[in-house]
Amino acid sequence: MKKKKNKFIALTLTLLLGATVLLQGCGSSSAPAQTPAATNPAPSSSSQATSITDYAGNTFAADKPVNTVMAIHPIYTMMALRLAPDKVVSVDKIYTQQYLGANSLSALLTNLGLAHIKSLPVTNTFMQKVDPEQVLSLNPDLVVTLDKDANAKTLETATKKPFLILSKNTLADYAKSFRMLGAVLGNSQEADQMADYWEKTIAGVAAKTDPIAVKDRPNVYHCAAGSIYSTVGKDTIMASVVKLAGGNNLGDQISSGSNSTNESIDVSMDQILKWNPDVVVANTSAQYQEIMSSPEWKAVNAVKNGKVYCQLKYSFVDGLTSLPGLLWYNAILTAPNDTSALAAYHKEAKNYFQLFFKYNISDDELNVKR
Repeated sequence: MKKKKNKFIALTLTLLLGATVLLQGCGSSSAPAQTPAATNPAPSSSSQATSITDYAGNTFAADKPVNTVMAIHPIYTMMALRLAPDKVVSVDKIYTQQYLGANSLSALLTNLGLAHIKSLPVTNTFMQKVDPEQVLSLNPDLVVTLDKDANAKTLETATKKPFLILSKNTLADYAKSFRMLGAVLGNSQEADQMADYWEKTIAGVAAKTDPIAVKDRPNVYHCAAGSIYSTVGKDTIMASVVKLAGGNNLGDQISSGSNSTNESIDVSMDQILKWNPDVVVANTSAQYQEIMSSPEWKAVNAVKNGKVYCQLKYSFVDGLTSLPGLLWYNAILTAPNDTSALAAYHKEAKNYFQLFFKYNISDDELNVKR
């Protein structure tokens, strides 16, 4: 009897949240990023609204539904489409490049309404500045952006729209952000399921790598997107993956408070030779070829020892593919010659893509390089 009562209460609260979400009491979107006070809202009494606090300190209470949403970053554009596709009023330009263009991740949208997604209006991302008039014409109940968005407050003031500020700086931030987005869009059930999986996967890798002393970890040079002569700061998703996977991110050594979240820090060849990395991870096949054909790079240990790798198309260490990227990274850093480790990565990556994209990815696809 008690179990039935608990199920009834849980179902009632889930329906209440899905049907009654109002965004009110928004604080300043330009507030410094902070750890959310309540990322997985606890049910409240029937006389009180369930609430969450986002990465900018904005508080959202459940009193009225969010029927329409626009995200101005590709990660949360994709998550909104996964959690509440009928509520999404637009996609952003970088999203179209990543998921809809030539050689993109469009296969992952096979079972998520690809034709509908292609039909949605396209906006800029926050990095390109979003036109307030376009926001007003789309008239979303909610705008979703990141804590890195320096123009969020300006756009919020111009449009008078509520903003939900999320984060992608670390792998842990993703899971917290999933829970917030699911709560305000009325789909906490799937959002929490994905966040739980995300956190469990991270914990599983960390359990294996946390005991590895810093001196016993390979020193990793992770190439930034733009050039083999740039790398990533210590407070980026890429550095987060390197550390969790069992490596030392060399970019940490040139990161300070001002550029710690910078995903492209210039590095000289002299500095790379001084570091002499044990492992180098190229962003693309073109970067890989540039490194392997360069006379200067031949003196680097990673090149001499065959420890230069190219990131994979479906396990790219950024965005939603960063979790399978962690599994791949862990395999190449801790068991580079162990075929069973790569087989385990393939097995878990298949579970991931089924849950997050409802897509049955093949072994061949998981081997494709960027």
